[in-house]
Amino acid sequence: MRYELREAGLSYGPAAVLDQVSLELREAQFTAIIGPNGAGKSTLLNILAGLRLQYRGSCRYGDREVRDWPRREFSRHIAFVQQANAIEFPFSAEEIVLMGRTPYAHGLFESSADRDAVKRAMILTDSADFRCRDFRSLSGGERQRVILAAALAQEPETLLLDEPSTYLDLQHQIDLYRLLRRLAEEQGLAVIAVTHDLNLAAAFAGRIIVLDRGRLVADDTPAAVLNTARVRDVFRVEVQIHEQANGRPFLTYGS
Repeated sequence: MRYELREAGLSYGPAAVLDQVSLELREAQFTAIIGPNGAGKSTLLNILAGLRLQYRGSCRYGDREVRDWPRREFSRHIAFVQQANAIEFPFSAEEIVLMGRTPYAHGLFESSADRDAVKRAMILTDSADFRCRDFRSLSGGERQRVILAAALAQEPETLLLDEPSTYLDLQHQIDLYRLLRRLAEEQGLAVIAVTHDLNLAAAFAGRIIVLDRGRLVADDTPAAVLNTARVRDVFRVEVQIHEQANGRPFLTYGS
């Protein structure tokens, strides 16, 4: 299933933080959403996740409006990895991942399908080695990988992520974005990630959406979207755009 937005918007008081955004988001594609602070990126993601139901216009997932989906049924299709995850109870990492199976729960105890899904998700996110540790004792990067594993344990069709590489070291940032691209290309997921890292988006996403002041200003491949004029206009910085051997762009900053 895919998303279809038609003139979608959202205001907080008199200020429109997202305004008349129209686009389609389809399966088997890794899409990065970029833009400066206050551009409306997280607001758009929250609408897609069903967390902001007072939006204007239309945001359909499959055959119905996001606001009309039963929450339990919707969560079997959509998984959302938020930027901040404060968990203060003494759960192990594995127990946190098992919570991702909540949309499928039919009793007090997990099923073999639940356990298999958790195992696969923790292996994919390189978090299996600390599955028995208290979640609160983990580093920021380890926590992020566990939360991603919980989302993958939902076995979603669409994976939404808000700054997924926050707290990750360089190796795990690259591993994560490779995984996101693989989930889209090999497993057919719609992967939609908000990021501030233009080079990670350029290196791994198949599509980049640019927001500025709540408006959609570009939507295309990384090579088509990332040029010096657009980066200067949207982010107010000077960059040089270079081309990698695979044809993808990368940016260097400053004069």
